[in-house]
Amino acid sequence: MPRMTAFWLLGCFLGIAFPAASARMQSLGQDGAWESFTGFSDKGLPLCGMGATAGPDRGLHIKHYLGDAGLVLHLFREGWAWPAGRKLRVGLRFDQEALLPKDATGHGDLAEIHVVAEAEIAGLFAALHRGQRLEVLLPEENWTISLSGARMAAEKMSRCIRLLPPPEPAPRRS
Repeated sequence: MPRMTAFWLLGCFLGIAFPAASARMQSLGQDGAWESFTGFSDKGLPLCGMGATAGPDRGLHIKHYLGDAGLVLHLFREGWAWPAGRKLRVGLRFDQEALLPKDATGHGDLAEIHVVAEAEIAGLFAALHRGQRLEVLLPEENWTISLSGARMAAEKMSRCIRLLPPPEPAPRRS
């Protein structure tokens, strides 16, 4: 199944977390606990995303960058100071479902998780669609994030992804 099929399935199955923290981000709307957004990465790549808070100083963003094969989850918290490249084991649990262990990489105040497998992407959005809460289990603390509004935010993120321009083809070598 082609990678873009996962995003198409996301759109079909479901139809993105804070006020835009940067002038390079534009909110697509607030839905319950979740906000969807579009904008550009620090490297200038177009992106679509959604996110929610787990308190006044912490939260989760789910992002898709133009040209990437999957999604990036950013867990962040004020006061974190992860050494660049630090490997972390993180758990995600939707409602009372089985724990999904994930490898994350620390970078200052955030931990980054890459989700590339199509089945994982579809499963993540299915859980966002039907769940009530998400537990994030970290090495030294646990968070709970409400999934109220996650379905609508995911639908907005999916529409945003479909509107991204196709990535430019790599130059041909003769």
